Amino acid sequence: IATFGTPGENTTDEADQSLNAERERRLSPIEVYRVRAPGSIARAESAAAQLLVSGGGHAWPALNRLGLLDSPSGVVFTAEQSAEELTNALENGSPLIVTDTNRRRADIIGVSGRSSYSLAADAQLDREVYEMFDTPGAQSVASYGAARTVDQAGQTDPTGAGQPWFRPAAAIDGDRFTAWRANARDPVGEGIRVEFTEPTFLDRVDVDTVGDLNGQQRISELRLVTDSGFTTSMSVTDDRASAELATTVQWVEITIASVAGPGSGRVGLAELSLGGAPLEERINTPSDLADAAARNPELAAALGRAPTAVAFQRAAGAGPAPEERLFRRGFTAFGDDTYEGTGSVAFDVDVPGSLLAQTLGRPIVASSPAPTAPVLSQTPFAAVDGDDTTGWVVRDAEASARLDLSFTPRSVETVVVQARTGAGFAPITEVLVSHSGEIIGRGTPEGPCPPGDQCRVDILVDVSAAANTELEIELRPELESDGPLSLRVDEVLLDGARNEPLAGQLPPACVDGVLMLDGAGVGVQFEGTSQDLLRGIAVDVRTCDPLSIPTGAHELDSGEGVIIEDLELLGEEFE
Repeated sequence: IATFGTPGENTTDEADQSLNAERERRLSPIEVYRVRAPGSIARAESAAAQLLVSGGGHAWPALNRLGLLDSPSGVVFTAEQSAEELTNALENGSPLIVTDTNRRRADIIGVSGRSSYSLAADAQLDREVYEMFDTPGAQSVASYGAARTVDQAGQTDPTGAGQPWFRPAAAIDGDRFTAWRANARDPVGEGIRVEFTEPTFLDRVDVDTVGDLNGQQRISELRLVTDSGFTTSMSVTDDRASAELATTVQWVEITIASVAGPGSGRVGLAELSLGGAPLEERINTPSDLADAAARNPELAAALGRAPTAVAFQRAAGAGPAPEERLFRRGFTAFGDDTYEGTGSVAFDVDVPGSLLAQTLGRPIVASSPAPTAPVLSQTPFAAVDGDDTTGWVVRDAEASARLDLSFTPRSVETVVVQARTGAGFAPITEVLVSHSGEIIGRGTPEGPCPPGDQCRVDILVDVSAAANTELEIELRPELESDGPLSLRVDEVLLDGARNEPLAGQLPPACVDGVLMLDGAGVGVQFEGTSQDLLRGIAVDVRTCDPLSIPTGAHELDSGEGVIIEDLELLGEEFE
C-alpha cells in the first residue's frame, strides 16, 4: 500500500551480481503491505508443565545457563497470568524462577537504544517509563534504605544521557570506585537530591568529591539546601567537604557551587553520608507474585509448594565505569526451602588480602594502606605470590609506603625485600621492619642501579623477634625533585625462603567473605584457575552447604572487592 525510498537503494551489495540481487534492486528499501482478513494468533505449545518466569526477556541468559531453554515446555511470564491461572499452573507442576530482570528504566530512543539507571517503584524521569506488563509490581526496582528516592538536582536531562554508571545512587553505594558525575560542561547547579521515606534528623553531612575524568578539574565548593530552610556552603578541601546541622528534614539537596581548573565538567560526588542514615542502593525482584499471594490464600499455598529458583545478573553497563560493581539484591521466598547456590565471581583490586590469600590457599596475607593498584597483579599479594615477574606497585609515591604481612605463628630472623629501582621506579633508601608498632630491624640496599637502567636490588633486614604472626615493612624511597615516582617490590622473603608459586587450579576450600545472606556469611567453593582469578576473569562458584531460606523477604550482598557476575539459587525440588 506504500513504498519508501528509491528502488535498489541500500537493498544489496553493489558487488553482488547474482540473480537474487538483481531482483532486490528492483524493490524499494521499504514496502508496506496490508494483510486481508487476518486470523487470530495460533500458538503451539507442549502439554508439559510450563516454566513460570517472574521478570522479563533479559532473563533468557539465566534460563540458558540453567539449561531451561532446552525443555520442550513453554515459558510464561507470571505478570501475564491471573491468580487463578498461576495457581492452576503451579498445582500442575510448573516450576517458578524469579529474576531481577524487567528493570524499571526510562528508555532513550535512538541509534544506540540507551536506558536510564534502574528506578524506584514510583520514580519518574523526564522520559516516559514504559512497562512491559499492566500488572503492578511486575518490574524489578531500586530501593535506597532510608531514602524514598535519590535523584539528580538541577539536571536538564535526568536520565543522564543514558549513562547509568554515573547515576545519583552511585554516591550512596558505599563504593569509592563509583561516583555520580555531572552531565554538562558547566556543572555548577547540578547535584543530588535525597528524599527520605519519613522525616529524618540530620546532625552532619559528609561528602567525598571526584575530579573530572582527566583529573584536571575539581569541585571547590558545594551548596547544601534542605526543605526545613537550612542552607549553607561547603568548602571542598582535598576532595572532602562536611557541614554540621541539627534539623529534621524530608529532603536534602547538595549541588555544585563552583569548580576549579579547566576540564570537561564531569566532576561529581563519590560518597555522601547524611548523618548516619542508612542509605544503600538495592535492586529488588518484582513484587507482583508476593502482592497477589497476599490477596489469594490458594496462590500463596501453591507458591509455597512450587519448585522455585531465583536468578540474579549484574548490570555491567558499557561505560568508563561499571553500572553495578557491588551486588545488592532483595527477593522474596514464598515457602521454606533449601537452596543450592551457583554463579560466577571475579575479584577487583580492592579485594581484601585475607580473602585473596584464603581463596588461593596462600600461607601469607599481604595488605597495605597505600592507594589501590589498577590491576590485581600489582596489589600487595604480588609481593608474596612466588612470581618475581609480578610485583606490588605503589604509583606516584609521595612518602614512605607500608606493606603488612600476616602468617601462622613463626620466628623470623631475616626479611629480604626484592625491589625494583631505576627507569621509573624510585630507589629505596631504607627498609624498616616492625612488629606491633615497634621497629625490630633496618636495612639499606648494597648499591644503586647503573644510571638510566632498571634493576632489582635485594635489601636484607636482620630482625630479632619472638614467634609472631605479623610484620610491618616500611619502604622509604628517594623521591626526585621533579615529581613522585612509583615503588615496586617483586617479592618479600622470610628467612630467605622462596614463596611457593601459585597452583594452577584454585583449591577446593570453603571460602568466606564472598557472599552474605541477610548479613550472615555464606561459604562458597571456587572452581577455576588462579591465573583467571588474578586477571579479573570471573570463575565459577557454588555454595559449600545448602542454604535454608525461610518464607519472607531476604537480602543478598557481595563482599568487599567481590564482583558477582551472576548468581542462581536453586530450590531443592527445582529441576
